[in-house]
Amino acid sequence: RKLSVGIALIANSKVVILDEPTSGMDPAARRSTWEMLQRFRLDRTILFTTHFMDEADVLGDRIAIMGEGRIRCCGSPFFLKTTYGVGYHLIISKDANADPNRIFHLVQKHIEQARLESAISAECKILLPHDLSAKFPDLFEDLEKHKDQLEIFSIGLSETSIEEVFMKIVEEDEPDEITTTANYHLNNNSLENNKEYSDIDGLCSSNDIPQSIFDMEIIKNTGIMLLIQQFYALLLKRILNSMRNYLVLFAAILPILFVIVSLIIEHQIPKPEDSPPLLMSLDRYQKTHVPYTYDRNQTLSIDFIRSYEYTLRESTKPVTLIDLTTNDTRPCQNGTSTKILSYLSCIGQRSLVELSDQYLIGTNVTVDQSKELLNITGLFNNQPYHISPLALNYLTNTLLKQYSSTSTMNRTIHVINHPLPRSVRQTITDFQSQQFFGFRMASSIVFGFGFMMASFAVFLIKERVSKAKHLQFLSGASGINFWLSTFIWDLVYYILATICIFIVWTIFYHTAAVKDDLKAYLGGDRLGYTILLYFLYGLSHIPMTYLLSFIFQIPASGFAWMAILNIITSQATLLAVVILSIPQLDLINVSNILEWIFLILFPNFCLGQGLNNMYQNYVLNGLCAPIVIFCNSAPNPCCKDNCGSDCIAWTPNYLSWERPGIGRYLTFMSIQSIVLFTILLLITYQILPKLFFYTHRNSRVHNRPDTNIENNNEENQTNHTTSSIIPIAYETQISNVYEDDDVKDEIERIQTTSYNELMQTDALVLNQVTKFYNGTFRAVDQLSLGVKQRECFGLLGVNGAGKTTTFKMITGDEKIDQGSIIIDSIDLSQSLRTAQRRMGYCPQFDALIDLLTGEETLYMFARLRGVKEYLIPRIVSSLIELMNLIKHAKKPVYAYSGGNKRKLSAAVALIGDPSIIFLDEPTTGMDPKARRHFWNAIAQFRDHGKPIILTSHSMEECEALCTRLAIMVNGKFKCLGSIQHLKSKFGAGYTLMAKLNVFNDTLVNGFYSVIKNSFSNSQLKEAYEGFVHIHINEAKLSLAELFRIIESCKQAYTIENYTVSQTTLEQVFLNFARSQLDPDELQRRMRKDNTWRQKLTKCCSNCC
Repeated sequence: RKLSVGIALIANSKVVILDEPTSGMDPAARRSTWEMLQRFRLDRTILFTTHFMDEADVLGDRIAIMGEGRIRCCGSPFFLKTTYGVGYHLIISKDANADPNRIFHLVQKHIEQARLESAISAECKILLPHDLSAKFPDLFEDLEKHKDQLEIFSIGLSETSIEEVFMKIVEEDEPDEITTTANYHLNNNSLENNKEYSDIDGLCSSNDIPQSIFDMEIIKNTGIMLLIQQFYALLLKRILNSMRNYLVLFAAILPILFVIVSLIIEHQIPKPEDSPPLLMSLDRYQKTHVPYTYDRNQTLSIDFIRSYEYTLRESTKPVTLIDLTTNDTRPCQNGTSTKILSYLSCIGQRSLVELSDQYLIGTNVTVDQSKELLNITGLFNNQPYHISPLALNYLTNTLLKQYSSTSTMNRTIHVINHPLPRSVRQTITDFQSQQFFGFRMASSIVFGFGFMMASFAVFLIKERVSKAKHLQFLSGASGINFWLSTFIWDLVYYILATICIFIVWTIFYHTAAVKDDLKAYLGGDRLGYTILLYFLYGLSHIPMTYLLSFIFQIPASGFAWMAILNIITSQATLLAVVILSIPQLDLINVSNILEWIFLILFPNFCLGQGLNNMYQNYVLNGLCAPIVIFCNSAPNPCCKDNCGSDCIAWTPNYLSWERPGIGRYLTFMSIQSIVLFTILLLITYQILPKLFFYTHRNSRVHNRPDTNIENNNEENQTNHTTSSIIPIAYETQISNVYEDDDVKDEIERIQTTSYNELMQTDALVLNQVTKFYNGTFRAVDQLSLGVKQRECFGLLGVNGAGKTTTFKMITGDEKIDQGSIIIDSIDLSQSLRTAQRRMGYCPQFDALIDLLTGEETLYMFARLRGVKEYLIPRIVSSLIELMNLIKHAKKPVYAYSGGNKRKLSAAVALIGDPSIIFLDEPTTGMDPKARRHFWNAIAQFRDHGKPIILTSHSMEECEALCTRLAIMVNGKFKCLGSIQHLKSKFGAGYTLMAKLNVFNDTLVNGFYSVIKNSFSNSQLKEAYEGFVHIHINEAKLSLAELFRIIESCKQAYTIENYTVSQTTLEQVFLNFARSQLDPDELQRRMRKDNTWRQKLTKCCSNCC
């Protein structure tokens, strides 16, 4: 965003348009961008849009609020605040047990129109009308006089914000669609009864408060019913996602398509078989020229040639007869009688291809007059195999016709080439070297299943990377339930594809297309063996897919790489073993070694080779069964012990362990399924890291010096009576030097209060929690904190301060290196899953499933939390209405805007009555209207007793929701307390804005002199267009005195209007944020690689 702003400002552009320039920045980065824009605003016109109202207030000379395409209002920030503002917010920091009734009654004594906004924990907010500022001096004087009696620590005042102006305009346009926290009274003045709601008598009625879903009695399932309900929720999630994911549907069709294509191709491929009888005839050849010569003066010769011509013309295909005794002008004859050998020689010189392809036979006839003998010479082309008997056949047929009577002239001699049938040995040899139906079928099946299995990982990768899986575990899903529901649906999906393959096989089988081949899989007991192969393949390969999914971070990349891996482990392995097993290559031993390696590692190979072996064994059984009985008298390759050098492997038992039985493949796929599922559960439940952690910790305990052990035993015995928080890790050195007393007091409270007392008051306890990266860099540094019931605790910090890491440790997404965390009396280190079920968590980035609708998402998480089925529709409807998602409930999540996704994520965190709620930057991306509506919803949950822990970059959000907050810098708390307490303690005074009707240097300087004389640390910030901006930096400023002075100056200096506001929370935050490490330096420290030698040295030193 900073770079984009820089691009807009470069080259001294005069008109600059910025669309939400600081979106996604933390407050410090946002403030630095504001300062840059203010430096470069001279001689420029800047138009910008924003969702941050404080940004508009700081940067805008004029602000326009738009709605439905029209400008609703426009003016300077001062004009909008005074015209549309609700007044001043009087913020009183008090003791947690102080009675807000007495404070409010005192305020009402001076200003009857005052209205109580909220009274929560140690803070009370009262709304004062802007036009009654003349009464403020007496009010503040009275409050300061009775501070001790009312148990007031500090008093603050803030003016109407631009956001409140925005909300007022929105409410006027859409009064029925939004309710803000200012529209009803929020009263939580007591923390004594953690589960009960106490009203402040006389201030509000219960009708003023909208009904919360927690007014319903939520009944939950337990035991076996809870497990069944969670299983149903997870299974339904998987089914809906698969049905709506076109990639999964397409991948499921691929194995079927490959089988169909393979069978069609197989039908066209000729198979090795006995050669059929072959009739010798010129009809087998395309184009034939037959040259001949004879003695034209001899009747005997002429009669023979006429019979020869007659015989040739009987051919189905036309034959070109070339009489070389005629004076023709054809090529190579030149109009004269030509000898046949000269003619053929000439044709060959002109075109050898023509001679070879078209001149197959010929004849030369002469007559021996002395003996009256007919000399016939037949010529044939020696390139085709069968021309020599064909040439002779035409000559003998010519003689037959010449010497036959007219009635017998049609008789013909047929010459047929009929090879002897192949021997069994030849048949087996041909099968081993040429018959690859089993290989091709197995190859096509595992090739298609490779894509299908890879598609199962896409959703898992997306769930894991988006943290949707983690959120489901937080909501109560167990590892076994999660993987079992996922596996069952994937197995059903796989079985459906397998059934379709069997249907295709059956169709081709009954159409007799490849009946004999498919009978190897569909006939007799072999059908059961085939089904068993498929089933065990699914049982073993699906969990392997789950394990491989942990490697990848991008779903598309994961699918592509896993598909490639499946293809390699199926095609390459199968091809290598099949080819190397051909006897003629003499590499059977290599093939056997590779086969053992592959069958142990790859289910793809087990299925492919199993199908190939079944076909091979079926064919060999058909060949060997009839002749194996003759082994004693006639040894042959089928004999087991008397086969000579050409032995073949075959067995009548298809489940045989030895090749070509499939027993090994079935066994190893069964073992693979058990082993892979075991590894999957070990990873899910983090068994090995836990064993290492406890072993490592115990070894450190046993290797400590005896004196230290004794001292620590004494400490533990003492602490058992005072504090039962689990002991801090031995390496933790608790520092007693802290910059802020409030932080130190909180640490002492956690350390000294007994466990039982802490658990009665605090829903969350962090005790010296520390997180290391690279073993040395502390991302979170010894945090100690207790969050009480009915408290909304804000955790602030710039990017990299450690907020999200703290959240991840609390939710179990990161390991706690040192210290302990207890949630609702449950220690995370001992019962993480139980503690997670008590949490409601809205992560920083939406952990939602895109293909589910918002309503389906809430139904799923309600079921995971165990809510009774009959209550779920009411609870889901209430939450959807509360979050203003009614219009979007039926839409898939991928169609949601960023703001609506955040609302849905928050609804997921709130559903199911969690004991404590964690919200990590919940309103990122929301517009002010949606944000305020969201605040209202969260406030209702807070007011009904739910402890909430919130991180945010919006200071207004913290002021609207938080009863207490801490600012985190470099992994440590720098301050801790209520908002007003922090403003009073770390703030820099007040800001005075006054508008003068008559604006000149004399009046401006005179008014500033009066303020300067009364408050020496005052500074004139700016004076322009009738406005005077003065900052009063007084730590012990008396509001009564300030308002009295301003009221006394109204007439003398023509003050039309004025506002006084305390230092904002953001200014307090920025004062601390300056010491935060630069994000680049932070990343460098977190990613710094340790050498193997350093890691080994550290490991050895710890172990020793």
